[in-house]
Amino acid sequence: MTSSSTNSFSDGSQASGPTVYGGHTASGEKSRVLLTATCFIVRDGKVLLQERGPGRRWAGVLNGPGGKIEPGETPVQAIKREVAEETSLVIHEPTSHGLVRLVLTGPQPHELLIHIFSVTEFSGEPRGVEDLVHWYPRGRLPFERMWPDQRYWLPLVLDGGRLEVSCLFDEARFALEQCELHLKL
Repeated sequence: MTSSSTNSFSDGSQASGPTVYGGHTASGEKSRVLLTATCFIVRDGKVLLQERGPGRRWAGVLNGPGGKIEPGETPVQAIKREVAEETSLVIHEPTSHGLVRLVLTGPQPHELLIHIFSVTEFSGEPRGVEDLVHWYPRGRLPFERMWPDQRYWLPLVLDGGRLEVSCLFDEARFALEQCELHLKL
C-alpha cells in the first residue's frame, strides 16, 4: 500500500497521488482509501439511479452512476468518464457538491472518499452497461434501496447545496452507525 497527500479537489485540481492509499479507521486500524466520484443526473423532476447487478458487491443497491478516480484524473474528468462508461450519457458541466467520507468497518476495513456531483445538461439516452438504470421521481426516491446515509444529504444536493459528510458504516449489516453532516455556504 502506498501513501498519498490529501487533496480536497474543491477547485478541480489534478490528483497528485494514486487512487488507493493508506488511511486509518475511526478506531485507529489501518484501512484502504478509494477516491471515487458519484453523479446524480436530473431531468424533468426525475433522478437517474443505477442498481448494482447480481453477483456484484452491494448488489441491488441504488446509487448515482460513478466509480474510481484514476491516477492523474481530476474528479470532474473521472465522473464524466464513469457516467459515459456506465450509462452511455455524455454529461456537460457537472456541479460539485462536496465530499462524502464513508468509513466501512468489518474484516477488511476501508474508506471511500466520494466526490458528489449533479448534472442537468447531458446528451444521449441512458442505458445500463453493467447495471440497470432507471428514472425515479425526485419527491419519491427509494431511499430504502439506497445507501442509508443518502436520505440525509441527497435532498440537499438536489436542491443545489454543498456539504461535507463523514459516516461510519457497518458493511456486514449494511447499517449506518454514525453520520456527521456539515453544510457549506
